[in-house]
Amino acid sequence: MKTTDLLPVKMPRPAHRETVFSFLSRCAATWQTTTRQFAYDIGTSLKFIAMQNEVTLRLFAERTKLSPEDLAELMSWTGEKIGNVRMRFREEVFVSRALRNPDVQGCPMCLREDIAAADTSPTAVMVMRGNWLMRDAVLCIRHGHPLVTLWSAVKVDARYDIGANLEAIMLDLQAGAFDRPRQEPSPYDLWLDRRLEDGTDSTALKDHGLFAATTFCRYLGMARLGVDIGPDKERAGAFLAAGFEIAAQGASAIRSEFDRLAARATEPKQGAKTAFGELYSALGQLYTDDPGFTAFRIILRDCILDHWPYAPGELLLGEPVLVRRKHSVSSAAEEIGIGQKLVRQFLIEAGAVQQYDPRPDARLIFDAEQNKALLAEIPTLVGPIAMQDAMGATKMELIALEEEGLLAPRTRIPSVKNVWRIADGEALVAKLLARAARVAADDPSWETLLLARKRTGIGLAKMVHAIDAGSLDVGARQGVAGFHGIVVRLEQLAPLIAAKEAPDPTEGGKLQSAAAFGRSIGLRDNRSFAALMDAGHVPAKARLHPGTKRMQYWMDEADIAAFTARFATPSMLIAETGLHRNTI
Repeated sequence: MKTTDLLPVKMPRPAHRETVFSFLSRCAATWQTTTRQFAYDIGTSLKFIAMQNEVTLRLFAERTKLSPEDLAELMSWTGEKIGNVRMRFREEVFVSRALRNPDVQGCPMCLREDIAAADTSPTAVMVMRGNWLMRDAVLCIRHGHPLVTLWSAVKVDARYDIGANLEAIMLDLQAGAFDRPRQEPSPYDLWLDRRLEDGTDSTALKDHGLFAATTFCRYLGMARLGVDIGPDKERAGAFLAAGFEIAAQGASAIRSEFDRLAARATEPKQGAKTAFGELYSALGQLYTDDPGFTAFRIILRDCILDHWPYAPGELLLGEPVLVRRKHSVSSAAEEIGIGQKLVRQFLIEAGAVQQYDPRPDARLIFDAEQNKALLAEIPTLVGPIAMQDAMGATKMELIALEEEGLLAPRTRIPSVKNVWRIADGEALVAKLLARAARVAADDPSWETLLLARKRTGIGLAKMVHAIDAGSLDVGARQGVAGFHGIVVRLEQLAPLIAAKEAPDPTEGGKLQSAAAFGRSIGLRDNRSFAALMDAGHVPAKARLHPGTKRMQYWMDEADIAAFTARFATPSMLIAETGLHRNTI
């Protein structure tokens, strides 16, 4: 005789949040038979129902008097297969392992409450709730009781034989063997319960899938708290609550927490994996192809690129790095082939890193793009001999050019010997030679700049300025290359000597030449400075120079004040702030 041939017993109604397997088992208990036998009697099997065969589920609904709406609600709390490893659960997409676990969990207080509310067989009234299926559900909101493992079964038909499993634990359940200390629901617990119930979500996680959101909260909490918190469920609850506290606030709070975690990795070999632990592996390996985690992965990736020196082409969280964002002292030194100590000194001088930063070279990072030119330049710097050779100057000529500010070393670091940029010396020589006439090797009316300075006491800077202004001819002595072959006509130095010896031209010394003021603030191209005055942008006074008998611009204190109120130069900023030229 089939169970369905017995006198009709009123079929139970599905309970709130009940799963298909729970309802099937309660129907079987109502008919005083086993779950497996009941499934067989209605024309199917527990295994087929677990496989969610469409015909089988329709037959199950028909024989148990379920409406299409009833079946849909049961399935929403059970999870519907939508692929090999995906399930739809409460209108959200989950990976199957987040809902299907050999360890079946539940709230013992809910089950005892079910028994107390009815006068029939306990297995006919005990309801297994669908929210208990979630791996990241850890607490019963109604009772504040942690969800505990009730039984374990690897085989699906054994796992979902609810009636048999409940029968096996009945005595322990009623004796309180599964009871644990009650807890106050955390904001995470309350949020998850509301979202499962009706989709309500007032947090920044509302735009994220529930599986990705809870999984991310768990891994973020693990990174925040570490993994050694306590027993499994207590530990999982702490992780989820700690992660939710940050994630619920949105991207900005997540990034701030990532920055804090990154800052903890201060040792040379502590990379992103050390700082973020399992979160790094989850976003970079487990869920690399899951679009639900993309937004979280982007935040983490940006943070890592801002805290570690990843080079273009390196793989980070499943994607190749396209542009280097940060360098460390170590990575920069390795890239340009210069010692770390020397590179660090250059970076300190440039203001890229702080002098007393305690971090080791491997963790002392700086902006790669902003310092790209500096790093490219460091290996090209040369010592004084190479500089002299490149510009065709003697040792004394190079010293004089530096003393008068016509050439400046690239760095003032005392321990650095290669301080010169060849391009600077070549540019100065090229500028002077551009105006130079060919001069015979033995022509006595011409003299080198250094010897002319010694003979007349006129500085090299003044002679170069006069050459720029066109008041002093320049020549290139045949057979002598470079700076040492640049000569000036001696007879033209007389006006410069007179100007050097003459008092200030007007107004009792209250004026200074615009050219001199320009040089004092780093403007060595007097023609450009004069163009500003010609156009009326800079106030100045045209006066006849007593030595050269030429009109030139002069400035008083008011003119200088007007200029400094409107304009600034690197030299002015250096004097004002005390910072190095490279930093400015």
